[in-house]
Order: sequence, then C-alpha cells, then structure tokens
Amino acid sequence: MLACLFALVVLSVASDGCHIEGFQDTDPVDPDACRNVSEIIKDKGYPVEEHLVVTEDGFVLNVQRIPDGHKSTKKGPKQAVFLQHGLLSSASDWVINFPPQSLAYILADAGYDVWLGNVRGNTYSSHVKYTRKDKEFWDFSFDQMIAYDLTAMIDYVLNTTQQTKLYYVGHSQGTLILFGLLSDKPEYNKKSSQTTEDLATQSSLKLTVKLSEFQEYLMEPTMTASGNTKTTPCVNVTTMDPGLLMILQKPHWQAERQPQLTETLIAMV
Repeated sequence: MLACLFALVVLSVASDGCHIEGFQDTDPVDPDACRNVSEIIKDKGYPVEEHLVVTEDGFVLNVQRIPDGHKSTKKGPKQAVFLQHGLLSSASDWVINFPPQSLAYILADAGYDVWLGNVRGNTYSSHVKYTRKDKEFWDFSFDQMIAYDLTAMIDYVLNTTQQTKLYYVGHSQGTLILFGLLSDKPEYNKKSSQTTEDLATQSSLKLTVKLSEFQEYLMEPTMTASGNTKTTPCVNVTTMDPGLLMILQKPHWQAERQPQLTETLIAMV
C-alpha cells in the first residue's frame, strides 16, 4: 500500500510575535509556543520538509522530515528513522527541546534521515471529506491508527527513500500501534529492521483503580446501551520478529528484575 503525496512544502519561520489566550501581550512568551513543528525545526537551523500522506480511509497526515543535520558529513543515501509520538501528542515531542536534548536533532546530526509521524486526530491531521466539526472525523480508535495510519506512513517513507527497511522509534501509544501492526500484518516485520520502544512506567495503581470504578459505573452501561461492547483486542507477540529494545526507567520493578523479565518475554515468544 503506497500513500499519495499531495504536496511537498518547505516552511519558513513564523514571526516572533504571537498571542496566546490567557496571556497579556506584554507577557514574555517563548516564540516556539506559536510555531508549528516545521517552523520549530527550521528555527533550530535544520532543513525540514513536509509530506502529506493520505490513508485509505481519507485521512491526511502531515509527516515532517529532517533530511540532514548540523554535524552530519555522510554522503549518499541515509538510513531512514521513523519517530512516532504517544497518546494525545504530536511530532513536536521530538523537536521541542534544544538540539542536544531532542532525539530528532540528535539522530539527524548522527547521519540519519529522520521522519516524524503524526496520527489522525492531532493538529497535523485532516480529512479529504470531513472537517473537525463532523462527528465522523472523530469516529476512530487506535485500531484505525494501526490499520491505516501507520501502514500508510511506513510505506510512504520506504517508497520515498527507496529503502526496504527503516528504524522505528515509538513512544507510549507509538509503541502500542506498532505492536498491533506487527501482530495483524506480520509482513511489516520485514519493513522494520529494529524497533526501540519507550515504555511508560507507573508507580501507583490507585488512579487506575479509581478509573476502573468510573468505567464500571458509567461507561459500561453507556456502551451496552449503544451496542458498543468491543474490548481491546489481544496482541499476538509470536508474529513479531524485529530486534526490540525496551527502555525501562529506574526505579521500577521491571527495571530492577530486568534479567527475569527478559527471560519471561523470550519464553513467551
């Protein structure tokens, strides 16, 4: 599946003057607060491209590309790296800090061809038919991100770069949708030579328990009344075969017993 390219746009930096609701015009405001991802990247002195990827069900996803870095001297084709943001977020996560603190810049300076993905629903997405005011625009879950968004973006990057594999870096939801894709469509294992996942940690289950109580009290009757009784599908990990790096933040029970966890995962597979 190859997504369509609607446009290739190289953006200029926005003006430093901007207004944010709740702030006085005299209040100091970081100029990046009013810049989009491409403008932030260019302001840091990096080249940037914008690619519009259209999914099979009509969503238009804005994917940013950093083809070169400040320190990179590598000539010829570069290995493509795809960075996918987490829940309720966007590609800005990878570029909002200073270059030595932002993974997108670090990888670009190391000689990689960096691509920043955006899924449906965030500010860098639109639809060929629906507007954000249409309820149909918001009728999706991460199932559609798996089936349409991620497949379209990965295929587009590989087609554009003329490569057969890419490196994938996912954060939070970015990890979830990749696991779902590798489970549902095992052929994408061959398109991802290595995956790096940042797994969120949790120190307390109190909030989870409270949210579960809320779900049982309000959400379940609502789902039953609407006829929507679907639950989260299981992921078949046996279909996943790329190299996998799990990043665990200490202190955390998984990090403390990493050897046992690794052995358990291997046994499961």
